[in-house]
Amino acid sequence: MESMDTSEYAQGQDETHKEILSTLWIIFTKIGKGKDGVERAACNFCSTDFAIGKNPKSGQSYGTSHLSRHVFICKSFQLSLLSLEESSSLTQSTKTHIVNYLEKPLLHMIFLLALSTSTSEGYICLTAHFVDENWKLVSCLLNFLRMKPPHTGIALEATLFDCLKQWGIDKEIFTITLDNASANDNMQDHLKTHLRVQGNLMCDGEFFHIRCSAHVLNLIVQEGLKVASEALHKIRESVKYIKGSDGRMLKFRDCVEDAGINVSSGLRFDVSTRWNSTYLMLESALQYRKAFEFYKVADRSYKYCPSDEE
Repeated sequence: MESMDTSEYAQGQDETHKEILSTLWIIFTKIGKGKDGVERAACNFCSTDFAIGKNPKSGQSYGTSHLSRHVFICKSFQLSLLSLEESSSLTQSTKTHIVNYLEKPLLHMIFLLALSTSTSEGYICLTAHFVDENWKLVSCLLNFLRMKPPHTGIALEATLFDCLKQWGIDKEIFTITLDNASANDNMQDHLKTHLRVQGNLMCDGEFFHIRCSAHVLNLIVQEGLKVASEALHKIRESVKYIKGSDGRMLKFRDCVEDAGINVSSGLRFDVSTRWNSTYLMLESALQYRKAFEFYKVADRSYKYCPSDEE
């Protein structure tokens, strides 16, 4: 999100954006420093605590990405049916401020992302992207809530439309960008009809459904990668196997030293919906090519070592 020019208006928007974007601190609470002197935060739903500050000895910064990962595996959080717009942490005055802000832009776009956790429970994340009166591109996270089954187009449309109504922007929608799932295609058809009946569809819906270019590009790349599917499978399984336990990781580090490899990037695991993560996985695997061969000798249970040809 871009910050505005220095003015009272800009300062107000900046404060609002920080409150909206700091959704992690609705789920977590900072609890001070631990015995190791590192700042920690605890999940408000399961009380699990995590390091978040900088280690005073090593200088390592823990960041907050591990907090985001915890959100999608925390059973207590999933059962809470969290919806940010209903959270007590998002005050009514803040919500009113955002609604007023959303009435000013020259252009609105809404992106809908349906998320699935490892427990196959669905979540919806609704983000508004728009150009404001100062021609600045702004992004606001509006909703993050659990999507109960069924995940049909009709059910998705009803949930999305309720979110738009709550924020008072159901008359401001210009385009919606989704991936190519059939339920999403269905949903946008229902939403388009709903908005048209109410006379709230800009440009009569001519540009309403915009395909996600990143998703299309990923499909193209994944299709091309099929020519090296066997080698990719071995590398992916190798990374998964080695990173599957601390013992294997320690043994692999010994193999890295024995192979005389002097890199610190570490092994990377890819995500099927992000082609660039596959590139990063292959890039890191190539650096540890010799270490995989050493590890094959050290661990007889390891069956995924790629051949020289692969």
